[in-house]
Amino acid sequence: MKNLPTQQTRLETQVLNKLSNQDSTLVQLHYSQTIKFGVMNNEDKQELAKLLVKLSYFIGIKEPITIDNLKMLVSFLCTRFPSFTSEQLENAFMMACSGELGGEFEHFQNFSPMYVSKVIRAYETNRFEALKKYTQLNQKHIEQQQEEEKAKNFNPAKANYLILVDEYQRYLRGDYNDLNDIRKLLIKWVVIGMKKINMFLDYNENTDIAYQYIMKYFVSLPKSKEEAVLKIKQDVIQGVSKK
Repeated sequence: MKNLPTQQTRLETQVLNKLSNQDSTLVQLHYSQTIKFGVMNNEDKQELAKLLVKLSYFIGIKEPITIDNLKMLVSFLCTRFPSFTSEQLENAFMMACSGELGGEFEHFQNFSPMYVSKVIRAYETNRFEALKKYTQLNQKHIEQQQEEEKAKNFNPAKANYLILVDEYQRYLRGDYNDLNDIRKLLIKWVVIGMKKINMFLDYNENTDIAYQYIMKYFVSLPKSKEEAVLKIKQDVIQGVSKK
């Protein structure tokens, strides 16, 4: 088989390597820039005819295809399988001969459109499964890359600063005067999270009430909102730098 052509759609090598060699080839040939049957010119069709003759001999058909039947077969393929390619056709017969397509492909010494269609349909079924595997693995690959990018760009100081400032603003609005159980639990998680970055180190989860604890911190901040927010930022940065 000829070398695989340049890919029109960029395929992920890491994902292809996770597929079997057979599935990898099916995927790559599907996305290749090779001329498809439906847009072939006369010269392309002549090359396809030569390939069909070669394949007929390869699978053991003794009598050569007549010129008229060969022309009709080329026309049939270009009409019925316009998105198929010569490389895929060659690969399909290689797979059929090696038993990789599944099923029986007896030609009965007749390289007929029905026989060729049977091989192509079986190939398309295998190609569909290979493309499905690639798509699923590629989606996981994309998600993993996104998670790695998030982790790389994650700024713990900024994240915790924004969380604490948001709670401080809630406190200023009076939200802490009437807290439901869900908010109390959320505040507890905030305090525990701050402890993980070396803030609120004297907080005891077993004895301290989180929302009361954090309110004491807010009371200790400067009266000016701008100065209080700046103090929160300094405290967070200082805590993160100790990790």
